[in-house]
Amino acid sequence: MEHAQQVNARKNTALLAELHAARVARQTAHKGSEHPEATASGACSLPTPPISVLTYNVWFEEEVALEERMASIGDVIVETGFPTVICLQEVTDSIFALLRSAPWMRQYEAMPAGGQAYYTALLYKKSAVTGAQPCRLHRFPGSMMGRGRQEVTLSFGNKSCRFVTSHLESPCGWKQPMTEQRSRQCQTTIAALDESGEGNVIFAGDLNWIPANGPLPLTDGWVDAWAELRPDDAGYTYDGTKNPMLTTKHRTRLDRVLAKLKDWKPGSIEMVGLEAIPGVTRAVKVRGVPKKLPVLPSDHFGLFFEMMPC
Repeated sequence: MEHAQQVNARKNTALLAELHAARVARQTAHKGSEHPEATASGACSLPTPPISVLTYNVWFEEEVALEERMASIGDVIVETGFPTVICLQEVTDSIFALLRSAPWMRQYEAMPAGGQAYYTALLYKKSAVTGAQPCRLHRFPGSMMGRGRQEVTLSFGNKSCRFVTSHLESPCGWKQPMTEQRSRQCQTTIAALDESGEGNVIFAGDLNWIPANGPLPLTDGWVDAWAELRPDDAGYTYDGTKNPMLTTKHRTRLDRVLAKLKDWKPGSIEMVGLEAIPGVTRAVKVRGVPKKLPVLPSDHFGLFFEMMPC
């Protein structure tokens, strides 16, 4: 009996030793993979990672299934694999409180540009970056709606990229389309980013860009990601024919992802938030007739963009 116990003890000790050796080997391999290109001087060059960006106008309307809609937007974030950067527009204090309490938010650093009835918010995935410069908010001079651009520069190993979001001046009905203000805000943003000398820039948000604004004022090196990657698709992000929550047939491409890249290149782009939330409806009157319409996460569709290292 004593001999058998000794044999079993030796076997257990050997097994523990094997497990410990395997664990040490895994840790050593992991440490080596963290810095795969160590130089003789001790400096490291980390590989340039792919980056994903989600831009979404989340709709400030708090009276329409707010909790269900924000939960659904959270589902979009999870289903798209937790985008590296999230640009949100029309965020209210109530909306931000709901988002902040969601489990997925623990993975993100959130920078809301508060101080208004509704505002923009920039989020970045903490585990995906190696450093971040302070987030900045630049108000547009003369904006009747207090609009501005919000930006942050993130580091990914030895590469960096500036991310900018905005909600440009909104139309005030057909008689006040605000096209001049919007064009000036877009031009100001593009010029400021060009003057910064940053090699990699993403400008994503609700630009409220309508046909009356004409072509985007893009300078050399800039691309409209949707037009670049899906030139045969109109890409309407506000679409009364596809979003059954809307009571209009109006459709236009209000939301954009604009890119000026040196170390990355556009990879793919798609719309998200296209499906109605199961079991959720809202009561409206269409031409005086009461109706119950489905509810989607927002009155806009979101854009999910991926860029790949060159």
